[in-house]
Amino acid sequence: MDMDSTAIQIECIDEIAKLAGTGEKVAEVTERAMRGELDFTASLRSRVATLKGADADILRQVRGNLPLMPGLTQLVLKLEALAGKSLSPPAGLHFLRRLSA
Repeated sequence: MDMDSTAIQIECIDEIAKLAGTGEKVAEVTERAMRGELDFTASLRSRVATLKGADADILRQVRGNLPLMPGLTQLVLKLEALAGKSLSPPAGLHFLRRLSA
């Protein structure tokens, strides 16, 4: 299960960049990627590079304020209930379970 804009209502790198003071740079790179000027790998590397030297406390701040998508808690509980029967839980299921608790 993807986390950004699927399980949570934000894109983490955007929020981290805003707090690090590089939000506009990250938005510019994202726009270039959306126009097809950069592939995913180049876009991600460029966006992450803007965060070099940022305070690690920003990560904790963003992690502490992740707005869950409506219904996520119920979905995670249902997936956990089915996991032993016919479903392999996604890699991020345990992380999401802790977030939704």
